[in-house]
Amino acid sequence: MPQPQTQARSWSFDGGRAGVSCTGSASTLVYATPEDGWGYVLVDPGPDRIEVRFDERESRTVLTARCIYGAPVAQIHEWGDDTGSGGVGDDSSTQQD
Repeated sequence: MPQPQTQARSWSFDGGRAGVSCTGSASTLVYATPEDGWGYVLVDPGPDRIEVRFDERESRTVLTARCIYGAPVAQIHEWGDDTGSGGVGDDSSTQQD
């Protein structure tokens, strides 16, 4: 049986950038880079899902990524000064690199 291929994706959002890779259904955080003034916490390191929280004094962004058919798919939730009461994004509404 052939080994599953690894696929990776990255996302940019309020607070920083993050990249996740998938090998089959196992997810791995490749990197999390906060913007100046922001910090981050790896809430869930995988392998079923990755959850990274980016915090700044008045704002928060949470990226949750899972492997769907071997490819990383993310939901991004943003709260704070620039986003009003809160917002939700997914792969169709967030910037990918």
